[in-house]
Amino acid sequence: GCNFFPSASSQMLNYATTIIKSMKDKNIKRNVFTYNSLIRVYTRLKVNDASKEEDGVTKFQKRKMCDDCFLQMKADRCVPNSITYNLLINIFQMLGDNVKKKEILEESRNVTGLQPGVALYNSLLRQQGKYSYAEIENNRVCIDNVTQLYYEMVQNDILPNQLTYTTFVKFYYPYQLNSQYYGEVEQIIKDMEKKSLKLDLESHISMLKLCCLRVKQDKNPETAFSEAEKIFSKITDDGFQPTLDVYQELIFAFARSNRIDDMSVYLGDLMREGFIGNESKNTINYFYNQLLKQLCLGRVEKDLILRYATEAYSHGCNLLFHVCIRRILIQYLKRGDFDLVHFLLQKHVEHTD
Repeated sequence: GCNFFPSASSQMLNYATTIIKSMKDKNIKRNVFTYNSLIRVYTRLKVNDASKEEDGVTKFQKRKMCDDCFLQMKADRCVPNSITYNLLINIFQMLGDNVKKKEILEESRNVTGLQPGVALYNSLLRQQGKYSYAEIENNRVCIDNVTQLYYEMVQNDILPNQLTYTTFVKFYYPYQLNSQYYGEVEQIIKDMEKKSLKLDLESHISMLKLCCLRVKQDKNPETAFSEAEKIFSKITDDGFQPTLDVYQELIFAFARSNRIDDMSVYLGDLMREGFIGNESKNTINYFYNQLLKQLCLGRVEKDLILRYATEAYSHGCNLLFHVCIRRILIQYLKRGDFDLVHFLLQKHVEHTD
């Protein structure tokens, strides 16, 4: 029983089933490792829309393959082990078949005598997250599926650990563009703090980005700014070194809101940490293009635009016309700031091949 492939297509599935059939033809007994390997292949099969002719299978086909394999395994008097059950539970979770998943969970308890643990549920959360992004367009359905897993853990007296909570936070982040789920994420963080658990750096950054998104959407962004700065402090308090991403999120949010004093504080820290001098040319280009774009959106005074445009060119940056130059030209032409417009056009011509 070997692990057939790291990923699977219909062609790989055919190859795997050919091997299984040849074992039967040669009277080679199939054992639990053989079946687990075959189930792994099913796990990695791409699920496609039934109406499209693509490499892969439909949800119905994938479900039937797993059911048939499990039944054949039992017909061969091959006793499933915990790996078998965990694989099947993951598959039915991804397929959204909660009835079958619970059936397998219950059988797993009866056969192995083991209760599902936190590791299994952490795996289910990760799989549900991947599946939800790819397959489901309804945000609320995605959130409900993940929340249901959390309540299942509680009902089974399984204590969530740090990985559980950080997986939750990372899952929620892509659905936060309209901030309607922020309260749910906050509750997860509070639950973690009660258990003296900490987020990892990636989760902190996700939360920071979320707060900065709220700055754009909230009529009164002060609360979001306050939360963002608390997260920044939490990053350092938890022993992490703020990254370029962390600084950029705060700097751009303050620039967009015309809070120049606050922006300058974090921009000064960014420069002292040496990020701009040490980063690649593409990173520096991105930073200054975005900074000038956000300053323009914040309708700052022309002196600030002039200052940071000059600084950008001194670093050899290529300020892109479609990202920030065009936006600045339109806005400041309307204001009658022709000297700034002339400077930017001249510099743009000089730095354009």
